[in-house]
Amino acid sequence: MILYRLICSEGHEFESWFRDSEAYDRQAAQGAVSCPFCHSTKVAKAIMAPHVARRSARAR
Repeated sequence: MILYRLICSEGHEFESWFRDSEAYDRQAAQGAVSCPFCHSTKVAKAIMAPHVARRSARAR
């Protein structure tokens, strides 16, 4: 599973889970991904910063 931060053509940002990146691409091309606020199907992936786990001081 992969979590994408998405943005619609109206500027609403939201998150959604997909099985994998191909599932997102397929669903978006079919118009099956829509904004929960305005229901626009003109949705794109928003820029996301990766979450990187850091070692704690105790783990050293």
